[in-house]
Amino acid sequence: MRENWRKQAIIEALKEFDLAGKKELETLLMEHAQVSLQFELDCKENYERVGNSRIAGRPDLPPSIEWPCTEDGEAYTFLAQINLSELPFLPADNWPSSGMLYFFLGLDEPAYDVEHQVFYYDGDLTHLTLASLPEGTEEINAEERDFISHQVTWQPHLSFPDLGEASEMLFEEYEDLDTELSGVSDALGGGLQTWAGETQLDAYLCRNGLGDFLFNTYEMPKKLQQEARQGAQNWQVLFSLSSLREVNMCWWDAGYLEFLVHVEDLKEGRFANTYLNLATS
Repeated sequence: MRENWRKQAIIEALKEFDLAGKKELETLLMEHAQVSLQFELDCKENYERVGNSRIAGRPDLPPSIEWPCTEDGEAYTFLAQINLSELPFLPADNWPSSGMLYFFLGLDEPAYDVEHQVFYYDGDLTHLTLASLPEGTEEINAEERDFISHQVTWQPHLSFPDLGEASEMLFEEYEDLDTELSGVSDALGGGLQTWAGETQLDAYLCRNGLGDFLFNTYEMPKKLQQEARQGAQNWQVLFSLSSLREVNMCWWDAGYLEFLVHVEDLKEGRFANTYLNLATS
């Protein structure tokens, strides 16, 4: 279903931008265009349903997952819960097909390797209950995170990864199409949007004990550099979340959060080793 949608969406995008018949471009898109699932804000959350996808507010947690707190006893901020069974289809084959994903945020500085936790639950959803902050705790930066919870719905969207020269060609010759394919935030999966730095490489370095080289990779031995850049390709977008006015959510200078996960961890349903970047101008 996903692949049929992807191919048809490429054909329709080429028609929309009067690019039908551009065989080289069509071949490039058919080979590399990815699918992301973008959420759209629906109504404000009233918590009448348990286990639905939502942004901000309070999560529906199973007994096996406690609201995470820092070592200093401050509660992480709940960002989102995603019911994977509500998706029209999965962004890629290596995604878990059912269960709940939960995203929590700690202190959002510095902007690299941001403090966070991601949980995955694939048990009985009737065991979920609406959670409250742990007794006696306060939320991190609570005065800046007075978010308004919303229910969300999901729509598929084409996304194009950074392919170096091929991506540059797409931008230079087909700017409107490039804008359409690269502007996908608030989504599961898809291509990286970070406009500064090398987020995949940062993720690899931080999760492999090489964080000291974050801003000076040129000091790494050549062989280690090659291994790092190769290994970085195994990190992909899990979830992105932008500054949403309706939610009263703003990340630094109207930036966004981008969660990355290793492809093997995603395949095995492991989310304890994810990486979070905050991108802003």
